[in-house]
Amino acid sequence: MASAPADGASGALAWPFLAEVPAGRIDGLRQLVEGDPFFRLLGVRLHEAGPDTATLALAFRADLVQPTGILHGGLHGILIDSAIAQALLTTIRPGFTVVTVHLDTKYFAPVRAGELLATATVVRKGRRIAHGEATVRDEDATVVARGWGVFAVTGGA
Repeated sequence: MASAPADGASGALAWPFLAEVPAGRIDGLRQLVEGDPFFRLLGVRLHEAGPDTATLALAFRADLVQPTGILHGGLHGILIDSAIAQALLTTIRPGFTVVTVHLDTKYFAPVRAGELLATATVVRKGRRIAHGEATVRDEDATVVARGWGVFAVTGGA
């Protein structure tokens, strides 16, 4: 991406994203995920991350299933939402964050065992709105769900 746009009134940078991942950012995201009580409860882990991409992992557990014995679909949504957010956070400028304003999840196959990987990529970054998409695969690389998210960019000066 080219140089960040400047805010005409103050001269301060208004663009909320950096051109590349800052040193230590991925370790910081890993600590953020590992330290989150909700993620710990579910067993969500940051598998890997890079510029505008992130992969979260979740292992199947019997206490996370719905009455039919398959993994509860809400977990797919959590993985999609959270993976997109982590992908956006890889290059966000300090003082900014993102919050979900819309999430769309499509389900393709049930999960009865194994580990899931949700890989997200940033599709578009704007000053106030960002978009991302994620694919959830089982350990056989079968696509079990896909999603799209719209996020508000908040914070700054």
